[in-house]
Amino acid sequence: GDIARYFSTTHGSWIPCKITVVQAESGAVMVDVKPGYWIAQEDQRRLLLRGPRPWKQGDPCRLYDQTARCFIDATVTAVDSARAFVMLDARPGIWMSTAWVHEPLTSRSSPVGGAA
Repeated sequence: GDIARYFSTTHGSWIPCKITVVQAESGAVMVDVKPGYWIAQEDQRRLLLRGPRPWKQGDPCRLYDQTARCFIDATVTAVDSARAFVMLDARPGIWMSTAWVHEPLTSRSSPVGGAA
């Protein structure tokens, strides 16, 4: 049940997730956003970041707009670290879980060692 972030090549960004299963003998893990897929220990360094993303005011990000069915660029305007909530300029006055906020499409959102 550890909180982590999985690099999705489909979305091109880090996706918040939870580790659901660990294979003790191999060290491979499975995450809730990719059920049935084992992430081998040697692949975890580039595909898995343990712990939530520590957002700061002013950070660029992306938010998936379910009505428009696309990602929109946004900026973090406020942070409530105790609840893991942020407010974004794209949705002023609305606190939302950091689980809905994604890394921007920049070089820092690429996995270590390139795309999987």
